[in-house]
Amino acid sequence: MSDIFISYASVDRDRARELATQLERLGWSVWWDRQIQAGKTFAGVIESEIDCCRCVIVLWSRASVDSRWVRDEANEGLKREALVPVFIEPVDPPLGFRSIHAANLAGWRGDPESPGFRDLVRDLSSTLNSPPAGNLPPSDRGERSRPRPNDGGGKRPPWLILGAAAILVIAIGVAGVAYFRADHDVQVTDRAEEARRKAEADAARQGTELDAKRKELEAQRAELDAARRAQAEADARRRAEAEAAARDAEAKVAAREAEAQRRAEAEAARQLKAERDRLGAAEDARRKAEAARRAAAEEAARKADAERARLAAAKDAQRLEEERKAQAAAARAKEAERASRAAAKALAVKNPEMLPSVGDSWSYRYVDGFRRAELARLTYRIEDITGDGLTESLAVSSRPDFASRVVVNRAPTFPLRSGLNFSPPDLAPYLQAFYGLDGGPRLPTVTRQVTSDASVDMRMRVVGTDAVTVPAGRFDTIKVEAEGRAYSLFKQLQVHSIITIWYAPKVKRFVKYTAQSFERELPVELNTFELVEYRVNP
Repeated sequence: MSDIFISYASVDRDRARELATQLERLGWSVWWDRQIQAGKTFAGVIESEIDCCRCVIVLWSRASVDSRWVRDEANEGLKREALVPVFIEPVDPPLGFRSIHAANLAGWRGDPESPGFRDLVRDLSSTLNSPPAGNLPPSDRGERSRPRPNDGGGKRPPWLILGAAAILVIAIGVAGVAYFRADHDVQVTDRAEEARRKAEADAARQGTELDAKRKELEAQRAELDAARRAQAEADARRRAEAEAAARDAEAKVAAREAEAQRRAEAEAARQLKAERDRLGAAEDARRKAEAARRAAAEEAARKADAERARLAAAKDAQRLEEERKAQAAAARAKEAERASRAAAKALAVKNPEMLPSVGDSWSYRYVDGFRRAELARLTYRIEDITGDGLTESLAVSSRPDFASRVVVNRAPTFPLRSGLNFSPPDLAPYLQAFYGLDGGPRLPTVTRQVTSDASVDMRMRVVGTDAVTVPAGRFDTIKVEAEGRAYSLFKQLQVHSIITIWYAPKVKRFVKYTAQSFERELPVELNTFELVEYRVNP
């Protein structure tokens, strides 16, 4: 723990070092060098040192008053009531610190006797509640008392009287010591003679004891030698017995090994015979299998020749059948084309090449805009073309039991398909065949029932061309829009309906169809149908 923590801006590092040096000379411990040990964070070390120090010195300068770190460190010292501000440049401290008295070291260059430094030392002594342990500047130590010379007079100096008394005491002591020493020498001589006699008696007694102990040790040594001899004899007997036992064990092991070797040789001979028998049987089986394989190969070759002859005959028959079917198909196609032309003429088709053929089919996916999920697949197929119109069938993947056929002609309509909980894309699927969509005849108006008591007259119009991407691919399309509004007396609101259709000449039908309905401008229908796959005769 340091006595003093110095807070300063990095540009004032030399001034901080100079102040720290002078304070350390006075005996205080100072933390100012911000070299951080590896593995520790700068903020953590600073925080720990501030928490442990007894006093915080802040050096106010032009750089430090703008330093966030210096302000934070000074604020910590202020909260602990241990802040000692010092001016090293003539500046105004930050707000919150201007009412605190500060020592002035502006222009100070390390002189320990300068008034500003002496003031700082006094402030630190008060804050730390302890004076410096080192040498203070002379002005702080005060004047020492100096001895004054004797100015003479009638009285003797006290030291002269005390010296005479000391000499007298010493003389009396020396005389007493001489007397008591003579008596002491006589007493010492008597005590020495008595000690000598006592020592001789002790030596004689100890010699007798040593002889007895020596005899006792010799008896113990004899007993130990006898015990050692007995132990050696016992060890020799045990070694002889162990060697005999080892020889017996070796003989038994050799006998067992010989028996095992004999048995192993007999087993090897048996296995060798069995292996020879197995190899002989395997050779017989191989010869039989080879004969069977050759017979099977010959039979397979015979069957292959017969199969090739059969396949050649079947191929010829198939080729003849295909030629017959092709001729029949060509005849049917020719008849269908003739019937289609006749139907197109009877139906007043504007663009006959856009009229589909019998067998053409289109599959669409149905996506609910509210749930944003595919709910079903719808497949349309042309079943017949007559002067009354195009008979098309509709199959729905979500309803395997649903089957519907309608006749589509020049007049756009919404045919009734019972059994579905949504409106299929049935409005004018072949509009580009009947009307051309090239700016010719005006497109018709179609009526759509939107509520139980309201129907909308929807005017159809060509909006323009557009490139559309659907699961079946990317197509150049003609965009047609049908829009209308109606008022429902039952619901007491206005209904707005919009149907947008993208027709692609390539597929002879639309590739995308959206139906939207709004009540009070809120959507109640958001259905989208996109082409997934199609098959169209050229």
